[in-house]
Amino acid sequence: MKVVMTLLVRNEEDIIEDNLRFHLDRGVDFFIVTDNASTDGTSKILSRWVEAGLAEVIVEHEDNYAQDVWVTRMARRAAQGLGADWVINSDADEFWWPLKGSIKDAFAAIPARFTSVQVPRVNYRPSSAAGPWHQRMIVRDVNSVNATGRPLPAKVCHRGAATVDVAPGNHAVGGLDGLPWEGASPMIILHFPLRDFERFEQKITQGTEAVERNPAFTAEFFDAWRHLYELARSGKLRDYWDSQLLDDAAASDGVRAGRLVVDTRVATALRDPEGDLPEATLDKAPRRRPWWRSR
Repeated sequence: MKVVMTLLVRNEEDIIEDNLRFHLDRGVDFFIVTDNASTDGTSKILSRWVEAGLAEVIVEHEDNYAQDVWVTRMARRAAQGLGADWVINSDADEFWWPLKGSIKDAFAAIPARFTSVQVPRVNYRPSSAAGPWHQRMIVRDVNSVNATGRPLPAKVCHRGAATVDVAPGNHAVGGLDGLPWEGASPMIILHFPLRDFERFEQKITQGTEAVERNPAFTAEFFDAWRHLYELARSGKLRDYWDSQLLDDAAASDGVRAGRLVVDTRVATALRDPEGDLPEATLDKAPRRRPWWRSR
């Protein structure tokens, strides 16, 4: 079985290396990445993965966030050019965790007549602690919602097919022969969109302005981004950030109340990465006693 992951990225230097390492360790064989006009160190990081034979990069200069078009292009390339049996269309802040074994084990459990799988997502909350993002962000919502208060929508992965069409947001696919899997998902997506305020503000501003330049996207598309953009324009985005931010007391209270849960799967995986990549480095977390073990 061959598993290919596609990624659409823009200025993700703080997380893209972690994402690629994490998924390589969990069974992804190869990455196709569309780099949409990054101006930070993202492109340099990706070039090392290309040189190592683990990724290919499509440079996309258009600034209209034609996400469905670009991801469909990568998904079809994965099937036609790379012979992918399964394709995962992901974002850089999404970490696909198989509930048993590897990602390949998860896909192997899906009978052949099913061609796509919906995978739920859960949001991790920003933290006031110091250290790398993956060591700071260890508490997530039990029931995650988006910025408009609606349940966080699932993402869809699918069998490789040259005819696939990926919908905006990677929430649905078309053009496949077969049925969507109706059983419990064999994976969960651990989602880290709020790593630091400045990066979050830039993503919302650049992303929403690009969406609004694209006439194919009417108001119902990317409504959570549009909502956050309006907060940014009115000077209230920091208030939203603060409403999500956790210090130790707020995290502890939320866990006791059942609204939050400590989930260190990604923190543990990225503290002790497996495998080598030429010149690749990964910051180690500072060794401090976590709050949930000190009470």
